[in-house]
Amino acid sequence: MSVLSLDASQSVKLTLMKDISYCLVRSDKLGRRRDVLVMFNDQPEGYVLSYGDWLHFINQVSGRRILFGFYRRMRKYFSGRTREEFQQELSRRGITPPVDVLPSLSRLKDKGIGTGKTREDHSGTMNQLFAAYATGKENKELMSILGEAALSEVDLQYARFADEFERRYVSQGSEENRSIEETLDLGWQLLGLLPKSELKRIKPEYIEKYLPQQS
Repeated sequence: MSVLSLDASQSVKLTLMKDISYCLVRSDKLGRRRDVLVMFNDQPEGYVLSYGDWLHFINQVSGRRILFGFYRRMRKYFSGRTREEFQQELSRRGITPPVDVLPSLSRLKDKGIGTGKTREDHSGTMNQLFAAYATGKENKELMSILGEAALSEVDLQYARFADEFERRYVSQGSEENRSIEETLDLGWQLLGLLPKSELKRIKPEYIEKYLPQQS
């Protein structure tokens, strides 16, 4: 396969985003986006754009809905960080322990939580937190590739939630001894960063009981 250098002034077939068959976003050793390798259907060549040129290009085409749809469709082809790379990034940001929590769920969790074991809202709160974090991580990836302008206000709220979830919920340090009650209450504080209408995995009575009132 030959790889051709491409700058933002060369439109080539990039205007036909449906023809893109593969994208590889490459980063340097510090995790900073460096460039993008783009492959097209029915073409043997690949094209390399600087990351800045890639952002310039995608911000010129068609509008947010098409870009968002393109990203969703192509997401499986984007080369994201490995689990080890993500954990290294958490460590660099001072998140301790640097755990990638999404693939770390216990399949036996439901047998040890809930009324009489931990608290009535444990299951719903946990499910909502992890669903929101997964959405937030995806939106942060989307923002890094398509730019902040491609996200709606709710998308940005999820991205901010993901940052706060890592900083306040995942990070505990060796000296912190957080109880289940404190962890659940912290979870509710974080869920307060999202619109109430987004809390669809928790029973309404628990939302009314535990969600902190906005001042």
